[in-house]
Amino acid sequence: MSNLSSVVPVLRGMADFRAGQCADLDELECRIVEFQRECLAGTAAVGALVAAVDHKNIGIDPDTVGDTGYLVSMLSSLAFELTNWLEEICIARTRHNLNP
Repeated sequence: MSNLSSVVPVLRGMADFRAGQCADLDELECRIVEFQRECLAGTAAVGALVAAVDHKNIGIDPDTVGDTGYLVSMLSSLAFELTNWLEEICIARTRHNLNP
């Protein structure tokens, strides 16, 4: 992920959305999509790195390999959860209610 501090505005926007105080759905949607792309890029990068490394010959601890697999799983789950948020925004627009 390029910059973890970019997560803070996304989380604030999500909290505002849940509280019924979201002023700009387009901005929130763009931030969520950007964060989702970062999660997916991180998933692909870590997954490719794990797949490319010959763990036995390099001497990487098997627990480290397991930890990276867990990281890939977490990033994938987060990207999926962000898809759910995008769906919530779409539903809010359809109902002409900009907040849930």
